[in-house]
Amino acid sequence: MFFNHEKVRRHLLRKGRVYTLRDHKIREGRHRLVHGSYFKNTCLGYGTVHLVRRLRKVEPRALSPYLKDSGMKTAREWIDAFLGFTKGKVPRSVYLLRVDMISAHS
Repeated sequence: MFFNHEKVRRHLLRKGRVYTLRDHKIREGRHRLVHGSYFKNTCLGYGTVHLVRRLRKVEPRALSPYLKDSGMKTAREWIDAFLGFTKGKVPRSVYLLRVDMISAHS
């Protein structure tokens, strides 16, 4: 699972947990956590992915309970970062995930 947004990655590494938005469903369970590209990436460690909820709309009100562990300062910043990764396209469904670090790569 990729963590290419610096604030989100830094929060995950510091706190051991992060809430993240994805435009596609990701299998729950253990995942290798990386940053970079598919062909050239750096392993951050391993973590467990949990589906928190599926959102039909990405609204600040829906994200505010999870903001503290998102790595972002505001819900608007979080939404803007997400839309940056989706190139401004709003997907039909957005998946709110919680990722808990199991082990960090040194």
